[in-house]
Amino acid sequence: MSKKYSQEFMEEVLAESKKYLPKWLWASLVQAARPRAGGRSAHRIDEPDVFAKLALGEIKPKKLKDISDEDLDVVWLRLNQWHANAKRRKQPVENIVNAALWVRQERERRGKKTDGGNLVEEVEALDKAECGPPKFEDKNLSDEEQEKLKEVHKQLVPEVPTVGPKHAKVVFVGASPSKIEAARRESFAGQVGETFNQVYLKALGLKRSEVLLINAVPMPLEDDEGKPREPMVDEINKWQGWLNKELKMYQPEIVVALGRVAESALNEYPPDVVLPHPGAVKRFGDSGEVSRKLKQLRVKIKKQRTFKQQAEGGTRSIAAFDHWNKDWIKALPKSGKGKFVYQHHWRGLDEDEKKLDDKQLLDTSHSIHGDIRLSGNDGLWGFAVLLGRAEDNRKLEHGDKLIDWKEGDSIELAPKLQQPEEWLKVGVGKPLVTGPGEAGATSQKSSKFFALDKGTYQMGVAKKHAVEIFLDGEHLKGRYLFLFAPVGGRRRWLIDKPEDQTPWAESRDLADVISELKKKRQRWLYWSKPGSSPEVYDVRTGNIVSKSVPIAKADPVKRIVYGVVIDPYGRNGPEEDAHADWTPPKEVEQMAHGYLTGSREVKLQHKDSTKAQVVESWVEQYPSRNDYLKAVRGEPHRVYRRKFGSDKIHSGSWLVGVKLTEDLWKLYKAGKITAFSPGGFGFRRRMLRSEMPQVIFVELVERAA
Repeated sequence: MSKKYSQEFMEEVLAESKKYLPKWLWASLVQAARPRAGGRSAHRIDEPDVFAKLALGEIKPKKLKDISDEDLDVVWLRLNQWHANAKRRKQPVENIVNAALWVRQERERRGKKTDGGNLVEEVEALDKAECGPPKFEDKNLSDEEQEKLKEVHKQLVPEVPTVGPKHAKVVFVGASPSKIEAARRESFAGQVGETFNQVYLKALGLKRSEVLLINAVPMPLEDDEGKPREPMVDEINKWQGWLNKELKMYQPEIVVALGRVAESALNEYPPDVVLPHPGAVKRFGDSGEVSRKLKQLRVKIKKQRTFKQQAEGGTRSIAAFDHWNKDWIKALPKSGKGKFVYQHHWRGLDEDEKKLDDKQLLDTSHSIHGDIRLSGNDGLWGFAVLLGRAEDNRKLEHGDKLIDWKEGDSIELAPKLQQPEEWLKVGVGKPLVTGPGEAGATSQKSSKFFALDKGTYQMGVAKKHAVEIFLDGEHLKGRYLFLFAPVGGRRRWLIDKPEDQTPWAESRDLADVISELKKKRQRWLYWSKPGSSPEVYDVRTGNIVSKSVPIAKADPVKRIVYGVVIDPYGRNGPEEDAHADWTPPKEVEQMAHGYLTGSREVKLQHKDSTKAQVVESWVEQYPSRNDYLKAVRGEPHRVYRRKFGSDKIHSGSWLVGVKLTEDLWKLYKAGKITAFSPGGFGFRRRMLRSEMPQVIFVELVERAA
């Protein structure tokens, strides 16, 4: 443990843990600790470093990813021993099985087989039942918190677990369970449960097995008189992380809050509908609000079902539609650019047909589709381009409706699942043939891939149902739009090449777009255009979630890397090829100050977490106080321009210095870290460059020592 505790404190922890932990588990932990403390043990273990960190609550996916294969084997072995001991003593095994599920998933991720046995059978049953994760939550105790030790167990373990399948049609979120629900370990039980089943589920045509049930605070709460009460704000905040993790893991399609208290807890997952709690309906009846909102909910469920049915080609296509619907923002490159390939994909070929080239296959009666694959964050993203029959393309110059695009064309798309980057090379120079049952083929016949075009691309603006990209290939060039649009009474993905090639980021106002998406209850906005770093916004708050900042300079002695977050005057000043919009200096300053007093979050190479810390942040000075005031007021003024590492900066620029650990510094020196991403500052109000006041640039030249 990184934090030092007094001997008296640890003795108290040991005494309290003996009350709550099974004897065999308590004994195992004591045996693991004795060798490290210099004592004797008849059952000395070989890997004390592993078990020093182990309690069931510590066996979590994130920590399992950080241990070696050997240690993972030891964890699996110990879980089997604990499981056998608990069974023999007829003690609860739920948390052991939950932990074992995560260990098995990590082993499978690494390609390691899991031996059979009673524990494996229970884990497989749990996996099929799609139950919840281990019921422990992180908690850091200090010496001053000794009086709260008796509450630790209750704080860590939800008394009423999450129940329901992953990817449920609907999740119903309550505030907190009743004593009856806690006794049955099931949400919405008893008379309240009967009301929930009859008034809500039956009216929606749903079964309990189809929905996810969870509470914002998963334990019963009472007032001083022992009567049930609603959760307080601090109690909701305490369980907030647990609730978010549960919803992230289960990924329900539609979120329903039962009551205003439950709604207030769903800050990360805004509810689609807010219904009265079934307990309130049982007491006060339906004034018409329930019926009206259930009608809205039925419409949403129907739309979601229709959306899934639009995916043609079976479960794989449905999975691809679902993947885009849930994780589209994760697929797009945070660098704002990448490589692409466009392939013809022929399926259902017999032995003779798989020998034909692309032009010869156009003379057959087969259907054809194109695959546009684009490099992203952790693999490829893209769409299948539904080109129709071979005869629809054979008379075109390049034998492809997309390459031979003409105004008015309507070509349908289908999202693709994430793919490995090796697919960028498929069909390039030499076609690829896959046999029956292999990638891209049917179960009985072969498939063949031909690369028709390849090159680079840059991102424009992207929303959940509209993506703007700029392709730079031999045949595919310019601005293309992927749009989820209504056609023939239902919505479909389409590709368009508009005559107007102006990026959305230049023709649309950022604040207006965020406001529009907020009304549609969408979550993310990807804002970019060729030549600029993309910014990802949380639509609910208007804050930047991430912005890629290239490292411009580094201090090897202090292990600090520096970058320019925003320069109000662009890299080279107001030249025509610079940004076509301007961020007023006042806005830059407000963002810098808001960041320091707010999140101070920073990520490296867009990883979810990092040990790097922001240690410096400043806004470049103006030539004089008067120039600064004029810049803030939008009046003509002077600015300095100077070299900063590999970049050029101006007065008013916001710069950040990030201190790296030794391990991260090695990655930077090896070229594996080239940028960082500060997040959590408010969006900027852009102005057209034509509105920018007159600026006089004063060059600063560093003199040689």
